[in-house]
Amino acid sequence: MKLQTGFLPSIAATISSTLPSDMGAISSIARGHAAYRNCRRGRRASILDAASAPIWLVYLIKVSRSPASNRLAAKNIPTDLVSDGSVLQLQASDSSIDFVYAIEVFRYLDARDNAQGHREIVRVLKPGGIYFGTYVNKWALDGFRQLSQFRKLKERLTRAPRRYHVEFETPSSLCDKLRAAGFSRVTAHGAMFAPLRVLHKVSPRLGAAVSRLTMPHETRLSDYAPFRSFAGHLIIVARR
Repeated sequence: MKLQTGFLPSIAATISSTLPSDMGAISSIARGHAAYRNCRRGRRASILDAASAPIWLVYLIKVSRSPASNRLAAKNIPTDLVSDGSVLQLQASDSSIDFVYAIEVFRYLDARDNAQGHREIVRVLKPGGIYFGTYVNKWALDGFRQLSQFRKLKERLTRAPRRYHVEFETPSSLCDKLRAAGFSRVTAHGAMFAPLRVLHKVSPRLGAAVSRLTMPHETRLSDYAPFRSFAGHLIIVARR
Protein backbone atom coordinates (compact mmCIF):
# COMPACT_ATOMS: atom_id res chain seq x y z
CA MET A 1 0.00 0.00 0.00
CA LYS A 2 1.34 3.42 -0.96
CA LEU A 3 0.53 6.86 0.41
CA GLN A 4 -0.62 9.17 -2.37
CA THR A 5 0.64 12.71 -1.66
CA GLY A 6 1.13 15.36 0.98
CA PHE A 7 3.65 13.73 3.29
CA LEU A 8 7.42 13.65 3.43
CA PRO A 9 8.75 10.56 1.64
CA SER A 10 10.21 9.24 4.89
CA ILE A 11 6.87 9.55 6.69
CA ALA A 12 5.03 7.98 3.76
CA ALA A 13 7.46 5.08 3.71
CA THR A 14 6.92 4.49 7.44
CA ILE A 15 3.14 4.44 7.05
CA SER A 16 3.32 2.15 4.03
CA SER A 17 5.53 -0.35 5.82
CA THR A 18 3.16 -0.30 8.81
CA LEU A 19 -0.13 -1.15 7.07
CA PRO A 20 -1.13 -4.82 6.80
CA SER A 21 -2.40 -6.03 3.42
CA ASP A 22 -5.82 -7.03 4.81
CA MET A 23 -6.63 -3.63 6.34
CA GLY A 24 -10.36 -3.14 6.85
CA ALA A 25 -11.00 -0.09 9.07
CA ILE A 26 -9.04 3.15 9.30
CA SER A 27 -9.37 6.18 11.57
CA SER A 28 -7.67 9.35 10.34
CA ILE A 29 -7.24 12.13 12.89
CA ALA A 30 -5.96 15.46 11.56
CA ARG A 31 -5.90 19.07 12.69
CA GLY A 32 -9.53 20.13 12.69
CA HIS A 33 -11.02 16.77 11.82
CA ALA A 34 -10.93 13.04 12.41
CA ALA A 35 -12.06 10.54 9.81
CA TYR A 36 -13.15 7.02 10.60
CA ARG A 37 -12.91 4.75 7.60
CA ASN A 38 -14.59 1.38 7.87
CA CYS A 39 -14.79 -1.36 5.29
CA ARG A 40 -17.82 -0.78 3.06
CA ARG A 41 -17.59 -1.98 -0.51
CA GLY A 42 -18.07 0.74 -3.07
CA ARG A 43 -16.49 3.74 -1.27
CA ARG A 44 -12.73 4.02 -1.53
CA ALA A 45 -10.76 6.20 0.87
CA SER A 46 -9.29 9.38 -0.58
CA ILE A 47 -6.09 9.51 1.47
CA LEU A 48 -4.72 6.01 0.94
CA ASP A 49 -4.09 4.22 -2.32
CA ALA A 50 -5.97 0.99 -1.64
CA ALA A 51 -4.70 -0.95 -4.62
CA SER A 52 -3.68 -3.89 -2.45
CA ALA A 53 -6.40 -3.75 0.23
CA PRO A 54 -10.11 -2.85 0.40
CA ILE A 55 -10.49 0.45 2.32
CA TRP A 56 -13.62 2.57 1.97
CA LEU A 57 -14.83 5.78 3.55
CA VAL A 58 -17.73 5.52 5.95
CA TYR A 59 -17.88 8.82 7.84
CA LEU A 60 -15.88 11.84 8.97
CA ILE A 61 -15.90 13.28 12.48
CA LYS A 62 -14.78 16.81 13.30
CA VAL A 63 -12.33 17.26 16.18
CA SER A 64 -12.67 21.06 16.24
CA ARG A 65 -15.06 23.46 14.57
CA SER A 66 -12.71 24.99 12.04
CA PRO A 67 -14.58 26.95 9.33
CA ALA A 68 -11.92 26.11 6.75
CA SER A 69 -12.08 22.40 7.60
CA ASN A 70 -15.87 22.47 7.52
CA ARG A 71 -15.85 24.01 4.03
CA LEU A 72 -13.28 21.48 2.84
CA ALA A 73 -15.29 18.57 4.24
CA ALA A 74 -18.53 19.87 2.71
CA LYS A 75 -16.82 20.21 -0.66
CA ASN A 76 -15.18 16.79 -0.77
CA ILE A 77 -17.29 14.51 1.44
CA PRO A 78 -21.04 13.76 1.29
CA THR A 79 -22.85 15.70 4.02
CA ASP A 80 -24.43 12.55 5.42
CA LEU A 81 -20.92 11.28 6.24
CA VAL A 82 -19.98 14.27 8.43
CA SER A 83 -20.67 14.74 12.14
CA ASP A 84 -18.96 16.48 15.07
CA GLY A 85 -16.77 14.78 17.66
CA SER A 86 -13.58 15.00 19.69
CA VAL A 87 -10.34 13.05 19.85
CA LEU A 88 -10.85 13.09 23.62
CA GLN A 89 -14.09 11.10 23.23
CA LEU A 90 -14.02 9.28 19.91
CA GLN A 91 -17.41 8.35 18.48
CA ALA A 92 -16.37 4.82 17.56
CA SER A 93 -17.12 1.51 19.20
CA ASP A 94 -14.58 -0.33 21.31
CA SER A 95 -12.18 -2.50 19.29
CA SER A 96 -13.66 -1.41 15.94
CA ILE A 97 -10.72 0.18 14.08
CA ASP A 98 -7.72 -1.55 12.47
CA PHE A 99 -5.50 1.47 11.93
CA VAL A 100 -5.45 5.00 13.39
CA TYR A 101 -3.20 7.77 12.18
CA ALA A 102 -2.87 11.29 13.66
CA ILE A 103 -0.77 13.75 11.66
CA GLU A 104 0.27 16.93 13.48
CA VAL A 105 -2.58 16.64 16.00
CA PHE A 106 -1.26 15.98 19.49
CA ARG A 107 1.34 18.75 19.21
CA TYR A 108 -1.47 21.25 19.84
CA LEU A 109 -2.88 19.50 22.93
CA ASP A 110 -1.39 19.60 26.41
CA ALA A 111 -0.02 16.55 28.21
CA ARG A 112 -3.29 15.80 29.99
CA ASP A 113 -5.37 15.89 26.80
CA ASN A 114 -2.74 13.87 24.96
CA ALA A 115 -2.98 11.13 27.57
CA GLN A 116 -6.77 11.04 27.19
CA GLY A 117 -6.54 11.01 23.39
CA HIS A 118 -4.06 8.16 23.47
CA ARG A 119 -6.34 6.14 25.75
CA GLU A 120 -9.23 6.74 23.35
CA ILE A 121 -7.17 5.45 20.43
CA VAL A 122 -6.32 2.32 22.41
CA ARG A 123 -10.01 1.86 23.17
CA VAL A 124 -11.20 2.01 19.55
CA LEU A 125 -8.35 -0.08 18.09
CA LYS A 126 -8.88 -3.76 17.57
CA PRO A 127 -6.46 -6.11 19.36
CA GLY A 128 -3.25 -5.90 17.37
CA GLY A 129 -4.46 -2.70 15.70
CA ILE A 130 -1.89 -0.08 14.72
CA TYR A 131 -1.52 3.58 15.65
CA PHE A 132 0.67 5.96 13.64
CA GLY A 133 1.27 9.50 14.91
CA THR A 134 3.60 12.48 14.49
CA TYR A 135 4.88 14.68 17.30
CA VAL A 136 7.26 17.60 17.85
CA ASN A 137 10.79 16.64 18.87
CA LYS A 138 11.84 18.61 21.94
CA TRP A 139 15.48 18.86 20.89
CA ALA A 140 15.06 19.12 17.11
CA LEU A 141 17.97 20.97 15.52
CA ASP A 142 15.66 23.45 13.78
CA GLY A 143 15.43 25.52 16.99
CA PHE A 144 11.62 25.46 17.05
CA ARG A 145 11.42 24.89 20.80
CA GLN A 146 13.63 27.90 21.44
CA LEU A 147 11.52 29.99 19.07
CA SER A 148 8.36 28.81 20.83
CA GLN A 149 9.80 29.80 24.21
CA PHE A 150 10.75 33.24 22.87
CA ARG A 151 7.21 33.74 21.54
CA LYS A 152 5.74 32.68 24.85
CA LEU A 153 7.94 35.18 26.71
CA LYS A 154 7.03 37.95 24.27
CA GLU A 155 3.32 37.23 24.70
CA ARG A 156 3.71 37.32 28.46
CA LEU A 157 5.58 40.64 28.45
CA THR A 158 3.22 42.29 25.96
CA ARG A 159 0.12 40.62 27.43
CA ALA A 160 -0.77 39.45 23.97
CA PRO A 161 -3.17 36.49 23.59
CA ARG A 162 -1.55 33.09 23.31
CA ARG A 163 -1.16 32.04 19.66
CA TYR A 164 -1.36 28.30 20.26
CA HIS A 165 0.08 25.62 22.51
CA VAL A 166 2.87 23.32 21.36
CA GLU A 167 3.58 20.10 23.24
CA PHE A 168 7.19 18.94 22.87
CA GLU A 169 8.21 15.31 23.34
CA THR A 170 11.32 13.16 23.48
CA PRO A 171 11.36 9.67 21.91
CA SER A 172 11.90 7.82 25.18
CA SER A 173 9.37 9.73 27.30
CA LEU A 174 6.72 9.55 24.57
CA CYS A 175 7.15 5.79 24.26
CA ASP A 176 6.67 5.50 28.04
CA LYS A 177 3.47 7.59 27.86
CA LEU A 178 2.02 5.46 25.10
CA ARG A 179 2.77 2.24 26.97
CA ALA A 180 1.07 3.74 30.02
CA ALA A 181 -1.96 4.49 27.82
CA GLY A 182 -2.25 0.79 26.97
CA PHE A 183 -0.19 0.19 23.83
CA SER A 184 1.81 -3.04 23.88
CA ARG A 185 4.53 -2.36 21.31
CA VAL A 186 5.78 1.17 20.67
CA THR A 187 8.51 2.24 18.26
CA ALA A 188 9.84 5.78 17.75
CA HIS A 189 11.29 7.03 14.45
CA GLY A 190 12.97 10.26 13.39
CA ALA A 191 12.32 11.88 10.02
CA MET A 192 13.83 14.89 8.24
CA PHE A 193 17.28 16.31 8.95
CA ALA A 194 16.09 19.26 11.07
CA PRO A 195 18.53 21.99 9.89
CA LEU A 196 16.98 21.68 6.43
CA ARG A 197 13.89 23.48 7.74
CA VAL A 198 15.96 26.52 8.65
CA LEU A 199 17.82 26.45 5.34
CA HIS A 200 14.56 26.34 3.37
CA LYS A 201 13.29 29.41 5.25
CA VAL A 202 16.52 31.34 4.71
CA SER A 203 16.94 30.33 1.07
CA PRO A 204 14.60 27.87 -0.68
CA ARG A 205 17.20 27.34 -3.41
CA LEU A 206 19.96 26.56 -0.90
CA GLY A 207 17.61 24.35 1.11
CA ALA A 208 16.68 22.38 -2.01
CA ALA A 209 20.33 21.94 -2.96
CA VAL A 210 21.32 20.68 0.49
CA SER A 211 18.23 18.44 0.61
CA ARG A 212 19.35 16.66 -2.53
CA LEU A 213 22.65 15.90 -0.80
CA THR A 214 21.17 14.73 2.51
CA MET A 215 18.14 12.72 1.34
CA PRO A 216 20.16 9.61 0.39
CA HIS A 217 21.41 9.58 3.99
CA GLU A 218 18.08 10.49 5.63
CA THR A 219 17.75 7.31 7.67
CA ARG A 220 21.19 7.64 9.22
CA LEU A 221 20.83 11.38 9.83
CA SER A 222 17.35 11.24 11.37
CA ASP A 223 16.37 7.73 12.44
CA TYR A 224 19.70 6.42 13.67
CA ALA A 225 19.24 6.06 17.45
CA PRO A 226 21.85 8.65 18.58
CA PHE A 227 20.34 11.30 16.25
CA ARG A 228 16.62 10.48 16.57
CA SER A 229 16.01 13.06 19.29
CA PHE A 230 17.28 15.83 17.01
CA ALA A 231 15.21 15.02 13.90
CA GLY A 232 12.65 17.43 12.47
CA HIS A 233 9.77 14.98 12.97
CA LEU A 234 9.12 12.43 15.70
CA ILE A 235 7.03 9.50 14.47
CA ILE A 236 5.38 6.82 16.56
CA VAL A 237 4.17 3.39 15.43
CA ALA A 238 2.36 1.47 18.17
CA ARG A 239 0.19 -1.62 18.47
CA ARG A 240 -2.63 -2.20 20.87
